[in-house]
Amino acid sequence: MAKTIQENNSVQAAVLDFSKSFDKFPHKRLIYKLHHFGIRGPLSSWIESFLTNHSQSVVCEGKGSNPAQVTSGVPQGTVLGPLLFLLYVNDLPNTLKSSIRLFADDALLYGIISSDVDGDQLQTDLKKLEVWQNKWQVSFNPAKCKTICLSTKKVPPQRKCLFCGVELEQVASISIKE
Repeated sequence: MAKTIQENNSVQAAVLDFSKSFDKFPHKRLIYKLHHFGIRGPLSSWIESFLTNHSQSVVCEGKGSNPAQVTSGVPQGTVLGPLLFLLYVNDLPNTLKSSIRLFADDALLYGIISSDVDGDQLQTDLKKLEVWQNKWQVSFNPAKCKTICLSTKKVPPQRKCLFCGVELEQVASISIKE
């Protein structure tokens, strides 16, 4: 991306935030994907055992709710959690024409903008991500998603991007929180 900008081209990017990423992905779908990646046998059984047969309850003022079975997400604070999430979203780029970078619970979708068609491609890929999230039952949080144009030259405002029914805010800078 830096080389593209140095060559005086513009890059339009969408910074995307997964909504409660480590809590939401369904265990059965993760096991299906792991099997597709060739993770089978004892390792698959161990991961399935690690994920399943957990329950949770809420305690408020000394009174607890009935335990409920946990059927999605990973146990909080585990080393395996981020890896399993990244394996779950690993196929997300497969149908996109724009470039994408995946992080723990965020994604950066971007493309070189040299014509209106290029801007249209980013919007098309955002629509494909909506289809993907519905299929795999993982959602993005459009309220936390933003677009930004990176360029060394003064660039006219980029066209607005819609994502999950929300017009994404265009920002001039983005700070990454650790």
